[in-house]
Parts: sequence; C-alpha cells; structure tokens
Amino acid sequence: MAQFLYFGYGSNMLTKKLKSRCPSAVKIDVCRTKEYTLKFHKVSSDDSGKGDMAKAESETDELYGVAFSIDKSEESNLDGAEGYGHGYEKKEIDVEGITKGPLRVWTYYATNINPELKPYHWYKRQTVEGARENGLPEDYIKKIEAFESIQDTDEKRRTKNEKYLS
Repeated sequence: MAQFLYFGYGSNMLTKKLKSRCPSAVKIDVCRTKEYTLKFHKVSSDDSGKGDMAKAESETDELYGVAFSIDKSEESNLDGAEGYGHGYEKKEIDVEGITKGPLRVWTYYATNINPELKPYHWYKRQTVEGARENGLPEDYIKKIEAFESIQDTDEKRRTKNEKYLS
C-alpha cells in the first residue's frame, strides 16, 4: 500500500492521538528544521490557539517534530482531523532527521492566525508529552512548556482530549 511521510510538530507528536486518526502511523525519525518555529496562534473553532509552524524569525529559531509513515488511504482522516481547508493547508518541506538525515515530508501550516490566542492546557500537555515520548531535546521541551496556556471550560471537550494524556 502507498505511504506518505508526515511531519507532526504539535499535539500529533503524541502517538496515541495520531494513531486514533491514522492507525497505520509508524515513527520514522525525530526531525528538525531551522526554517520554522513553533507558535500556538492558529485560530481554532474552539476559540483556542493550535500549533503552527511559523516562519523562523531569528537564527536561534527551530522547529522539532516527528516524521511518521502513514498509509495514503488514511490521509483523508488526517486532513479532516487537522481542519485541512479550514485554517490549515499542507505542503512538503525538507527536515533533517536525527538518525535518517534529510527527509521530505508533508505537514500542515496555519492560514488563519491570531497572535492573541493561547492553547488550552490539555493541548499544550499533548504537545509536551508527545515531545517527551519521542525524545526531543530537553531545552526544546522547556520552550514548549514556557508557552502560556488557558483552561478549557468545556468539560466534555477537555475530558475527550485528556484521554490521550498519561
């Protein structure tokens, strides 16, 4: 079956969450790019900020994530979960795999942003736990932890999303 390489850099680094959308997902490598940086400013239908790969603004900016191989038949599942065409678009980018070297991967980027938005606590925790699970550098994890986040007052949504957390 045909596969595609997907670069998850936000909450989709959390394998349990990604596999709920794409059961065939297999980790290929931890990757990084100096072309982008992580922001939580993508406008979401739940009024919070979701992850985005914003253009790097300084030479110290970088974006870490995880490359996964996913069956092409599950691409529409990921598109739907990510809101493809509704605030996220996708493109191919080049990343540097920690063990595999250069990789060309598909990823999502925000087209509807608001720098005032903040992620919900559960969303930021999913991103942090995914980063820890995949062994991203500790200083990068500390950068994610440093983002301000807010409480989700919708208990049903919060509970649904906290099920992915350990």
